[in-house]
Amino acid sequence: MKEEYTMNDVEKLEYLQEAINEVMDWFDFDKVHKTMTFLEWRWTSGELLEVPDIQTLKKFVRENMKRTYYNLLDGNKTYNGTSSGGFRIECFKDEENVIFFKVAFELSAWDTGE
Repeated sequence: MKEEYTMNDVEKLEYLQEAINEVMDWFDFDKVHKTMTFLEWRWTSGELLEVPDIQTLKKFVRENMKRTYYNLLDGNKTYNGTSSGGFRIECFKDEENVIFFKVAFELSAWDTGE
């Protein structure tokens, strides 16, 4: 019988950081910022409503990737996700316990179920 491997805390943190780095390097935050600016899509910033800058968008995605990752691990689930501010951040665990993320910025969506 094959024994299931479980990552230790350091490996979990390293894996999460690698995934975050990949998203920070490849996700088109500039396109999101341009879209939000064009649409005047504002987020609350303290007492102000303003279009978030790219650094704020990146911070938001990083924080939500961490949240979905740890919620997935803590709940022993195969899926966890969140949607807010136009972003949809999903974390999946496949049948071989490989964890991966999907990060999207959505203007419109429709789903009646499967």
